[in-house]
Amino acid sequence: GNYALPMQGFRDFLKKYPASELADNAQFWIADSYYAQGDFESAAAQYDEVIQKYPKGDRVPAALLKRGLCLIELNRSADGAVLLQHLIQTYPSSEEASLAKQRLEGLGVKP
Repeated sequence: GNYALPMQGFRDFLKKYPASELADNAQFWIADSYYAQGDFESAAAQYDEVIQKYPKGDRVPAALLKRGLCLIELNRSADGAVLLQHLIQTYPSSEEASLAKQRLEGLGVKP
């Protein structure tokens, strides 16, 4: 339940080791902390940082999924659906793509 301290630790890590192979993980966990607190606007922005700063990182599919879910939570379902469809097309065999398909079906959108 206490997110402030870990988030600061991840930010400090990113300042000290911005080129680390674990930097995308730190950025992702910052985003996930906002998501867990229900701050979907901040979470979406932080997931976008993962996608933009670490495009070849292994956290990108998860960041796309979670950013799409944030947009849906923010009543931007059309934008969220487009992002989830992009995830499915770009990473079709990922677990995140399966989750995105389920979410789209739940929205009544064809994946």
